[in-house]
Amino acid sequence: MEKETLSKTVSKKIDSYWSEISRQKTLSKTRWWEFPAILRHINKIVRGEPVDGFSKGLQLELRKLGRVFEHGVSVGCGNGAKEFELMKEGIVKSFTLFELSTELIKQTRENAESLGLLNCVELIQGDCFLHEFKRKVDFVHWNNALHHMLYVKKAVKWSYDILSLGGVFYMDDYVGPNRFQWSDEALKLGTRIREVLPKDFLKDPYKEGGYLPRKLSCLYAKELQDLDPSEAADSSSIIQSIKEYFPNAKTRLTGGVIYHATLNDILHNINESDEKDKAILELLLIIDELSLNSGVESQYATAIAVKEKPETCDEQIASLNRPILQSLRRGPKLGWSLVTGQFSRTGKALLPYYRHLVPSRIKAMIPVRLRSAIKRQLLK
Repeated sequence: MEKETLSKTVSKKIDSYWSEISRQKTLSKTRWWEFPAILRHINKIVRGEPVDGFSKGLQLELRKLGRVFEHGVSVGCGNGAKEFELMKEGIVKSFTLFELSTELIKQTRENAESLGLLNCVELIQGDCFLHEFKRKVDFVHWNNALHHMLYVKKAVKWSYDILSLGGVFYMDDYVGPNRFQWSDEALKLGTRIREVLPKDFLKDPYKEGGYLPRKLSCLYAKELQDLDPSEAADSSSIIQSIKEYFPNAKTRLTGGVIYHATLNDILHNINESDEKDKAILELLLIIDELSLNSGVESQYATAIAVKEKPETCDEQIASLNRPILQSLRRGPKLGWSLVTGQFSRTGKALLPYYRHLVPSRIKAMIPVRLRSAIKRQLLK
């Protein structure tokens, strides 16, 4: 495949940004993943029950496959916590972990050593798309890293290519608008929510005596790109790319317009042990879930897919149904010439639709020359 490579300048900038972020001591409880109630809400959407833990609902869905994976690959592993959790749970035996940040690679190594897992992981600081695998893997893990890929479709194809047949693609990620440029509908909803929140909820956690704006607005895309070239660079392509390479994927849209965009930093002012605050948060999460059916984009999603054997050309031909076969045998319906063995422009456009759903016995009824012509066309 054409490899998605990072320039040294971009790679260095990403390394510098995330190494600095990982060294900073930040305020606690300003982001959704630090709130058990929000994690339970997401897990209920994914799993059907409000279990505790980050990505726990998806992990339990993975367990339903009844598999233990010999070797997994994870890109943008951070400090390795999510991958080590899968290993401790006995779901994945070993991992190759990719990370660009020098500081995060250091933290991952330390964490692996403290857990006694260092012999089961291969740590690589660098561009995963340049790595040559000696053999296929049976598990590819993306957890809030796929949205950092500059070209998502290539990253998903790469995942498909390195997986063995029966291998699993696993994703829990931001899938919203590129560079966090929320839609007008999302901004209107977020603003309306902020307008009715108690004033104390809007206290700025980073500025004493300051308040966050009631109007929800987007970050400047250029400024975000300058800070971190990888941040949500092509995130809006994720769902479609997964459907293209893993048509059997089980996906779940998990929302985020409220808990991610609207409540960003506001969450610092919500006390989950306070009954009033707890009730308000629960109502906001209900609104977030309802927004999924109202035309507002989902900012997060999960996916699990098994790599299946692709249809062979013979199987594609065998899927032609009887009326279509009769049309093909008559030739002119698709502009196929018995003399030249070629299809007309119209015929070429129609042929891809003649797949799926018809008995394989019909294959034997196709004239040899036409069969060969169909095969050549489908292979193009």
